[in-house]
Amino acid sequence: MASISCSGESNSYHEPDISDYTILANFDTITAKNIFVSKAFSVSGGNLQGCATFNNIFFQFYDGNTIIHMYNLTTHEYLGKIMPEGTSSTTHCNNADFGIEYYAAEDEFPLLYLEEKSSYHKTRVYRIYQDEEGQYAAMLVQTLNFTELSQGCTTNNDIENGYMYVIYWKDNVKYGNKMYIPTFKEEETKISLKEKTLEKITITGTKVRQDATIHNRKLFQLHGYGGQGELVVTDLEAHKEVGTIDLTTYIGGMEPEGICWYDDHLLFSVSGGQVYHLYFVEDNEI
Repeated sequence: MASISCSGESNSYHEPDISDYTILANFDTITAKNIFVSKAFSVSGGNLQGCATFNNIFFQFYDGNTIIHMYNLTTHEYLGKIMPEGTSSTTHCNNADFGIEYYAAEDEFPLLYLEEKSSYHKTRVYRIYQDEEGQYAAMLVQTLNFTELSQGCTTNNDIENGYMYVIYWKDNVKYGNKMYIPTFKEEETKISLKEKTLEKITITGTKVRQDATIHNRKLFQLHGYGGQGELVVTDLEAHKEVGTIDLTTYIGGMEPEGICWYDDHLLFSVSGGQVYHLYFVEDNEI
């Protein structure tokens, strides 16, 4: 069995020792005392960007979508790489999310949503499938174009409830427009936020935004670069910030990049290639 590292080093998966803590299944507020962080595994460095999980599979993305690395989080096995079809330098992959719709009934994974570069207001939708030789591949099948935006946006899917949040800056304020995840079509889909928005919320955090993920109606948004990373948690139902956590102590001068929910905790990756576990626990004195 291969190591869950693809960095070329002997670097096995680390199970976190959280036996002394009680994991919070839900919370209304959090502080630095409510997190437990430990190293998980390493991925290849370089132009590291967002990450995502589906079931027990972890996906790490890179700028330009030139390669996707896959890992099995149950067996701790590196599964190999995907060389996406229709690769484009405009696909930054800063933000990565799976959706709820499948391209074909036999597919193992639902559709994947990747951010364009910050100067665009589009999200690319990919199908991950196995080709005739049994190798994983990624095919571009749809582009979501948010026509009323004049600058870049990210999209985050609340797959538990079927919603998409389109997050963008306007007049120095960060907003999240809630809409239903668009129905799949094999064409560019022009979307009017004015017509599709169900509700609009304000997202806090002033640093450069990175990847984000949604779980249990909460948005977990990474911000910052150059070692100044933070995690901002927003309650999407109550429309309020739950807490902001400084990650500087843990990331050692690296830039926070990808974040996703797995099982009962978060996984987040940094520019140097390290992936961390992040649990929310009762009163953890750091």
